[in-house]
Amino acid sequence: MIVKRLAEFTDVLSKTVITNSNAITYEPQTAYNLIRLAIKGLYKTQGTLYLIGNGGSNAICLHAATDIVNNYVIKSNTLSNSSLLTAISNDTGYDRVYSTQLVCANPSDILIAVSSSGESKNIIKGVQMALLGGATVITFSGFHHNNQLRKLGKFNFWLDSTDYGIVEIGHSFLLHLLTDGDNDDHTYINANCCCVIDDSV
Repeated sequence: MIVKRLAEFTDVLSKTVITNSNAITYEPQTAYNLIRLAIKGLYKTQGTLYLIGNGGSNAICLHAATDIVNNYVIKSNTLSNSSLLTAISNDTGYDRVYSTQLVCANPSDILIAVSSSGESKNIIKGVQMALLGGATVITFSGFHHNNQLRKLGKFNFWLDSTDYGIVEIGHSFLLHLLTDGDNDDHTYINANCCCVIDDSV
């Protein structure tokens, strides 16, 4: 069973598709180069890298945010403060937990949105709010090729599988490739830099 599952995972991952909002396909290495340049650019613009997801996807976002701070020394925020999430959920609904927090997103920011199905309402609304503010959006989804999330980002990663385990671990692997950092990434560190995984209210 393990060998079979490994083969399934390898097959799905090797067929990762990256498109823009017009469904035009990127060559994978070109997409990665452009995204990593954009992430590194946040240091100079003082922008924030936001990452949003539900459940296991949120855990993936927390892991990626840790690597972003450690390797790139830029501001990263997963918008997952429990007090704020429950307050928004109670007052206006769970579908607004991210859009409410992203109302201040601006062109200097990047949002990474992760959803296995690509249909989570709170993720879609969060992305739409970030786009209204001019932020660059990068999405990670799976399941149906025509899911809503996949149509919204400047870069959209899609895995052709309906298996939650394969899609989630695939997203984690793909994010690792973005956040691992190059040998010269730590040259961004300076004495006046303060970068945290900010989940505070």
